[in-house]
Amino acid sequence: MKQINKSQNELGLRILTIFAGIFFLIPGIFKVLFPSDFKVFLQGFPEFIVSLGILGFLFWVVTFLQIVGGISLISGFKSRIFAIPFSIISIVALLTVAITDTESSIQLISILSHIFGAILYFGLFFTGNSKTKSLDKGNDYLDNIISKNKRIGNALIRISVGFFFTVAGALHLIFISGYSEFVGQAIGLTGIIGFLAGLFAALLELVGGLALLTGKKYKLFLPYLVVLTLTGLFTVVIGDSSKIGLINILFHVLIIGTLTSLNFLDSTKLFSKK
Repeated sequence: MKQINKSQNELGLRILTIFAGIFFLIPGIFKVLFPSDFKVFLQGFPEFIVSLGILGFLFWVVTFLQIVGGISLISGFKSRIFAIPFSIISIVALLTVAITDTESSIQLISILSHIFGAILYFGLFFTGNSKTKSLDKGNDYLDNIISKNKRIGNALIRISVGFFFTVAGALHLIFISGYSEFVGQAIGLTGIIGFLAGLFAALLELVGGLALLTGKKYKLFLPYLVVLTLTGLFTVVIGDSSKIGLINILFHVLIIGTLTSLNFLDSTKLFSKK
């Protein structure tokens, strides 16, 4: 039984690292192909950092990390090395882009997604390398220390997506009139049916998010949250051809990958018994 649980946990981690790697790899490639389109996001940095004249250099450093780190996560080779840098990148982007972009129509989702990303990638640091023996032989010093409590990482992964859905659901309930109208238009429903559809979606986000946060019966909600995210992806997000739209698409895909991985990851207990 322990061997089965271990194999399932490794499968869940493998699924997650592939999706997490894609999330950074694709924007990294696009930054190489269309650098000017992405450098506009550097405008949110504080003036004293801009005055140092290093933003151009930092842009290419981050791009390099996104490409190499994305490949590392997808392949499962030494993926832990890039977990903390990716978490830091998410935090920096949160403070310099997401929070300052007050004119964006998706600012709230952007803020929540960056917090989600910061916690998620920090969790991947604790889970260890998603690897196959043929790719990553030998004992990793960090593995020997941190992997004794890999469930810390699994729990952080669960909490990251739980936080996102809980806050999103709560806010959607607060502004249920506008949210229901938005949902109704997206799926072609109007009137009371559209309102009920929006209310159901908001309640599902909130209850499912709380289940993920607490670790109580959360697997019951995973397929419904996946369907909800897929619905948003195909009815709203995928129609946005802008660079922000690309990031939003990748974010929804990452949410789906995270929810899918949680079907296999053992994240109900914070610490494993030795």
